[in-house]
Amino acid sequence: MNNSHNNLSRVVLPYALFGALYIIISDYIARDFSSKVDDLIIISMAKGLIFIFITAVLVYYLVKNYTRKLISVNKNFDRVFQSLPEAVIIFDKETQKITACNTAAQNLSEYKKNELTGISPETLFLLKSSDSNILSLLSNSENKLQLLCKLITKSGELLPVHISNSVIKNPISNTQCVLIIRDLSEINAQHREIEEQKKRLEEIMSGVDSAIWSFVDGSKGFLYLNKAAEKIFDTPFRQISENTEAALNTIVPEDQGQVLNAYMDLKSGKVKSCRLEYRILTSANKIKWLETRFWGNMDKDLQKLRVRGITSDITEIKRYQLKNKEYTNQIEGFAFLTAHMVRKPICNILGLIELMKQEEREAYLRSEYIQHLEASTHELDEVVKNLTSKIESAQNHE
Repeated sequence: MNNSHNNLSRVVLPYALFGALYIIISDYIARDFSSKVDDLIIISMAKGLIFIFITAVLVYYLVKNYTRKLISVNKNFDRVFQSLPEAVIIFDKETQKITACNTAAQNLSEYKKNELTGISPETLFLLKSSDSNILSLLSNSENKLQLLCKLITKSGELLPVHISNSVIKNPISNTQCVLIIRDLSEINAQHREIEEQKKRLEEIMSGVDSAIWSFVDGSKGFLYLNKAAEKIFDTPFRQISENTEAALNTIVPEDQGQVLNAYMDLKSGKVKSCRLEYRILTSANKIKWLETRFWGNMDKDLQKLRVRGITSDITEIKRYQLKNKEYTNQIEGFAFLTAHMVRKPICNILGLIELMKQEEREAYLRSEYIQHLEASTHELDEVVKNLTSKIESAQNHE
């Protein structure tokens, strides 16, 4: 506004000063040149014609300069207007006819500029019955509308679009309404693709035996929890998804401490991730062993710790480990028996064989050695039978 006043002052003040000086100086010159009335009349006419000529030249220069600037501004505006990425059309509030459109609007509608100009915007859009007076609403400066509708292209295709409006009041011409049109086809396609990906991900997650979860520190429920959690924690899905403490309450009291301590270490930043094995008590009063791996990071939007984790049922693994330990203990017991019980008769047999190899032994001694050899053989047989019985018993227990 100040620039406009300054520009106006630079034009008007010199013109007023020049006009005043011209009149005063020319009057003095005319009076000194002649005192006759006829001469003064001629001089005044000549002076007026000269003033008109100078004024005409000055006005011509000013108008030419203004027109050149106006053309430059219009070209710059049209260049910017045509380069806008969003489709824009302008229509007259009084005539309800399109007066201007940019390249994006032409490409979107498949109409050429001369085909769009002069038609009503109403012919371009498929409106609901409730939006029958939409043009009058769009052209009202007090209404800033956000409208979803269909754009009818030249080929008859219906494109989903979003329309927003802006009203330009012009004191020397009719009010113009600007419509900014966004093509939602690609956005809707992306949304559909995202939804399909979510469905596929959910199908994958529903087939996973482990519970996959995520929550923000301080929140009451989980941000995400798959269906496997219901089976693992033996708790209704809705109950556990809406309340994180429902899962914590299933942990046996002796193991709750280690879970809470691990979470506090994660929250304090001492560790980046944790792995825990703990027990829970099911609704059927059965003990389950669970393994949870979880890690956390700060959520930039919420400025809170976001925790993600995977919980698996390892009850069968624990049972196998227990059986494996028992089996190992049995193997160690068998090894002990082998080292002590089997070794004795074998040593006896080997010793007797060495004695029998000596030829100088008397016959009655040989007979005695054979008796001892037979006894040691029976003893070895009993030991082997005993070991076999214990092995079969262990296998039947398995």
